[in-house]
Amino acid sequence: MPPGPADPDLRCTNQYSYAGDSRDNATINSIGSDTGTCPPVVPDQSSQAEDRPAPPGPADPDQRCTNQYNYVGDSRDNATINSLGFESGTCPPFKP
Repeated sequence: MPPGPADPDLRCTNQYSYAGDSRDNATINSIGSDTGTCPPVVPDQSSQAEDRPAPPGPADPDQRCTNQYNYVGDSRDNATINSLGFESGTCPPFKP
């Protein structure tokens, strides 16, 4: 569970790993912005990593990979996933 107040200069999803959270990044970051505290992770009970295909093709350059594809349960944090997508132009496949 993320501790204490959010750093006002960073999004919650860039401060803590929300891998396994059922909410999208925008929702998580809005909660942090509105309350000043990054919310705890809410596990996604309906999505299994094994059922999810690898992200296809190139990344939309105007969106982060974590906002384009469901990385719930990925062992990497959002910043790492998004950096890989930005650098290569392709969102990386899911990594358990």
